[in-house]
Amino acid sequence: MNLQGRLIWKFKSYKTSRWRKESLSALEMCLKYLDARKINGSFLEFGTHFGDIPLHAEFLFSKRKSGYSRRDIVVFDSFQGLPGSILSSEAKIFRKGEFSFSLEKYLLRLSKYKVPPKHIRIYPGWFKETLQTTNEEHTIALAWIDADLFSSTETVLNFLTNRLADQALIAIDDYWVAKLNSGGPSLALERWIRGKDKPFNFSLQPWRSFHCFGEIFVFNKVEN
Repeated sequence: MNLQGRLIWKFKSYKTSRWRKESLSALEMCLKYLDARKINGSFLEFGTHFGDIPLHAEFLFSKRKSGYSRRDIVVFDSFQGLPGSILSSEAKIFRKGEFSFSLEKYLLRLSKYKVPPKHIRIYPGWFKETLQTTNEEHTIALAWIDADLFSSTETVLNFLTNRLADQALIAIDDYWVAKLNSGGPSLALERWIRGKDKPFNFSLQPWRSFHCFGEIFVFNKVEN
């Protein structure tokens, strides 16, 4: 194993919480599913915190083993923590600025594990700004959403509508963190599904759960 492989392997196994291990295992299952179904497209993460998910994806891609074909990794994060648009039901759980991790520290972490800059592209800023101005033109095979809040998740889902591949996966890290239909990602997903301005019909099929709050869905375009 080369130096890069050894360093990322250390990241994978050293002092990783059970919660995080379940997330990393869920990521592995997602990538294997995409390869098995021959679904082409990029891997986009929305809300990265310390960057464990894209780091693990890069580790898997670097192994060059069956089931982990290399894909573009693109990360969106404010690097200022959560925004101030927090519903009253969410304020019991979250606060403005929570989960802040600076871009400088994030880049140092990628450098520590010898990740080439071209392998993980990063867009710092609030979703409502970066997602409107990004020049990334991708078909998305896997969208990993760790946005915590209703408002942030809603912005991400609206961005995804025209970009998801048929049978793509949507992993929502904190789907069950707020009571259903009272806030959080679950409310954003429900409204997205029922939205009247969709350019085409689609359905979501629950696929797998991970840790206490995470859910993964299969995105299916519905032919008229």
